[in-house]
Amino acid sequence: ERSFDAFLLRSAIQAGAAGSMTYAFAASIRSSLRSFGEFERRVEATRLTLQPLARDMAALRRQALDMAGTVEFSPLALAETQKTLGQAGFSTNEVLKSMRNVSDLATAGLVDLAGATDININMMRSFSIPVHQSRDALDKMVKATQLTPLSMDELGTAMGYAAGTASVFNQRLDDSLILLGLVKPITKTASKAGTALGAAMAALQRT
Repeated sequence: ERSFDAFLLRSAIQAGAAGSMTYAFAASIRSSLRSFGEFERRVEATRLTLQPLARDMAALRRQALDMAGTVEFSPLALAETQKTLGQAGFSTNEVLKSMRNVSDLATAGLVDLAGATDININMMRSFSIPVHQSRDALDKMVKATQLTPLSMDELGTAMGYAAGTASVFNQRLDDSLILLGLVKPITKTASKAGTALGAAMAALQRT
């Protein structure tokens, strides 16, 4: 099976031999080759992290390429997201099932893909939310940004500060979203809102 980069290189040589290869086209080919090389390195990093079966690795690779045709993110960015989820302890199956949710959160929440990935990881791990319920949970977070003064970036920051306490005391996501929305106008910053929520939950547990 011919590799993609070898195919592009052969096409470039043939175009040059025919006298139709312009400087801009050559630059485009070089850029494509570099991007594909970076993509393959991300895929390999994901393989080393997850150590999946061959068929699962093929599914991960295919997912990154196929999704890039339907979302605003590149295969390279999507492969990086897969690697980050794997490094956070997600199984191969969890990574495959989480990718569309992360991409949609980034788009709906107006955050970059890396930010959406971190938010998804914190949310699922801190509130013990399984993958099959994560879509509903992420939808609630998007709704919270529409009903409170918190942007998605700020919500992610606040949850990061409150995450440890939420995990220890089994705090519900719904309650945390409501409380963060109420506390943010008082504390002014997302980090202080998350810290205040964490302190409040700890105090409640001591009473």
